Amino acid sequence: YKFGLLKKPILSFFILSLSSILCESTAIFSIVLIIGDAFIHLVVLRENKKDLIKYFAFLLGSVCCFLFLYLSPSTASRMTWNGDAWLEMSFIDKMLLAIPIISNSLFNCFNIYNLIPLFMVISLMYFMINSFGKKSLIFIILTLIMIGLCFVLNNGWMYFALGIYILISQVFIFYKNGDIKLIPFIFIAYALSYALALTPEYLALRTGFFTLLLFGMFTIYNFYNFKRFSVIIKILFVLFLVGSIVFEIIIYSYIGSVKNVRDDSITDVLNGKSNTVYVKEIKAPFNKFHIDANEPSSRDYWAIVMFEKYYGLPEGVKIELTE
Repeated sequence: YKFGLLKKPILSFFILSLSSILCESTAIFSIVLIIGDAFIHLVVLRENKKDLIKYFAFLLGSVCCFLFLYLSPSTASRMTWNGDAWLEMSFIDKMLLAIPIISNSLFNCFNIYNLIPLFMVISLMYFMINSFGKKSLIFIILTLIMIGLCFVLNNGWMYFALGIYILISQVFIFYKNGDIKLIPFIFIAYALSYALALTPEYLALRTGFFTLLLFGMFTIYNFYNFKRFSVIIKILFVLFLVGSIVFEIIIYSYIGSVKNVRDDSITDVLNGKSNTVYVKEIKAPFNKFHIDANEPSSRDYWAIVMFEKYYGLPEGVKIELTE
């Protein structure tokens, strides 16, 4: 954001292409950033149209790298883990199924992980009150109605409506402050999670972490515009970053400890000491961040097939989930 993609185009090309081949989340981040930045520069600001060639090169490099990742055997396996059922669904049916589930995961007011979107809503109201005074009354009332309906209905489509409301409000704030170059980042935040609607892994919460991280940054931005709260917001920003890092460490330290126990059982099978792999269960709430490994009961589940191939397990080996 500080230097822009066009300041050093060659470096930008390699960074964007590299991030697009790392994983699906970074690929989505890069592609949406390129499209959004190009729209702001070429359409909104009407800057040098010759830069379209550079943006096209950025996009071509990122898309090619993403396709290399998307067409890999592991991705193909995930797309068909439940047979051809997902592939046979129409685009509309996929959206109708996945969007409310993803929205519920991100904005469900009864989920403790979703405190960040609520703080973001508070920051939106705070910004409007400080910027427009009494004129913001309609916005405040509408916001409270939206939150109230979410609590009462607890419905995925209602959460989706709240998400759209938050998106439009944040875009307006960036526009009002003259920070239109930040607008692509709000779309990136949503794309990171809602892109899962195109895959059978829409139940996964992994990309939601990055969405909430960006929401946290937008919340800080909304508060930071008013100097009397700048020190408090700086402290909250540091606490938020430290808390996020600690949260990640706790999650993956626990999952790592479970993996070590599983590895010991796998070693026993490979050494002929046992004919059963005892897969230690990943307990809630950590199982939300690694759902595949808790599904050993179905031989049709794609993760089991990949699990057996990866470790070279002998035929007929049993896989049991244990506490």
